[in-house]
Amino acid sequence: MAEEKNAENHVVGEIIEKIARECGEAKATKWDIIRIVQELEGESGDEERMRQKALALLEKLNPEAARIYASFYRMAVHNSQQEIRPFDRGNIVKSLLRETKISRSAAEKIGSEVEDRLKDLKINYLTTSIIREMANAKLLEYGLEDVRNEYARVGLPAFDVEKKILKNDNSFGEALEEFNISKPIPKELGELHFNSDIFIDDLAGFSSRALACSVETEKTDSYLDAVRAFAEKAAAMRGLFQNNANFDSFNLAFDASKKEDRPIAPLEIAQTLLSDGSRGCVGISLFVPDEIKLGQTEKKASMEFAGRLAKAAAREAAHFETKACVDDQFKHKLLNESGKRKITFINCLEKRRFAFNGRLYSEKNAILCSVSVNLQKIALESGADERVFFEGLAEKASAVRQLAEIKEGLLARKQDFERHGFKLSGMEKILALTPLLDAAETVIGKSPEKDLVSFAEKIVRRAQETFPGAKITPLVSQDAKKRFQRACREKFGYDASLSDKSNVLLKSAFLAKNFVAKANAKNAQELEELLKAGVPLVGFS
Repeated sequence: MAEEKNAENHVVGEIIEKIARECGEAKATKWDIIRIVQELEGESGDEERMRQKALALLEKLNPEAARIYASFYRMAVHNSQQEIRPFDRGNIVKSLLRETKISRSAAEKIGSEVEDRLKDLKINYLTTSIIREMANAKLLEYGLEDVRNEYARVGLPAFDVEKKILKNDNSFGEALEEFNISKPIPKELGELHFNSDIFIDDLAGFSSRALACSVETEKTDSYLDAVRAFAEKAAAMRGLFQNNANFDSFNLAFDASKKEDRPIAPLEIAQTLLSDGSRGCVGISLFVPDEIKLGQTEKKASMEFAGRLAKAAAREAAHFETKACVDDQFKHKLLNESGKRKITFINCLEKRRFAFNGRLYSEKNAILCSVSVNLQKIALESGADERVFFEGLAEKASAVRQLAEIKEGLLARKQDFERHGFKLSGMEKILALTPLLDAAETVIGKSPEKDLVSFAEKIVRRAQETFPGAKITPLVSQDAKKRFQRACREKFGYDASLSDKSNVLLKSAFLAKNFVAKANAKNAQELEELLKAGVPLVGFS
């Protein structure tokens, strides 16, 4: 315990020392600085709060120094972790010492001179790349060419990046992220991402690829021929989607009435489908869609194959995810008990849906994008004012809509999507929200469950009004979840659980159909009830 306290005191001491130095550079007097240091000594290690307190004190003690300090304080860096952090010349020194053979005194001189130059330039959009370029220029000024060569960033000009994007080359992730956030994405929308108000899933692929697709193949004679046909089709589309292609209606992709001697081999299927070793989704259909014409013998054989595949895949679930489409709540009975385990049922009772991996689902065969909104942060910033909260939600949902429109326009430059049977204008757009009930409780306070659920319904309806046609879902990105949790903790001291609490939301018929993505059933009766309620994805365990 004592060691933890000493470590915390050390961190606080370093922050105070840095703030004191910056106040001195802002022309604060020695007595101003002593007073500020005294006031900060009892604080915790929250640098943002300590800086705000120092600025407030300086405004009372020395307004002119406060004005200069405020300009330093506002100097924020957009880093490679897609976050905005206060500028700290110590990071220049640390990276120089870590990456090169420069002496500490020379590194500190370079860091100090880069900081002074940045303060003069007043750059609106400061990135780690700009800082590194300026440090490299200083190294050359002092004749340290060898050190500069060690420290140089190997990258591509924006013009070359754009050419590679048009060729479906997505192999240089960080450069693509930087290109997208600085060129096609407007500054104000990029700031929302960096501030963790929203999270753009697959930022690297924003201008070059869609998110996911579900693929059907031409009919073949055997299931292995169907797998190979799918693999060829998926390979031809490589680079067009972030996620692996998902195989929809596998059991209808070949003539199952032609008996095969060999048993179904999930591992062999997985190795053919997913050459890169990642986990994808294989969909089976427990009904025959109207557009597919099968005789009774072939139809029966297709359903039998679906049952055998589900049973075999349940034993080797790590290789790929199996999902079964059903058009009524009783079709699960076509699978035996062991075949249902580790299966997710896709609800097609009212409309056909396609197979996608994870918690993704859609009535369309491709998903353009998924952008998450930090609903909890909006709630915390609203000050429990319902009007302010819904204004914040409308602003962020409008930003997501604008991003989707920009992305669609960028991808329209490519002809590849149409060639493979995907219409950009017909692709799904996902607006994902952090847990509704947590946000509801933050805005309206601890309330009866029915009031919180009613407020949650209002949130989803408002999001639908702001972004018509978008699919409103719970969070699908773990990266978004981590970023949003950190933002709420750092800015508000709020430890967001970000748990869906879908068991409560399912009490609303509206949310069951329009928000809850997936629920789990413990038995056949629960499975049937959830499917009848309209839940899109139902797991069976």
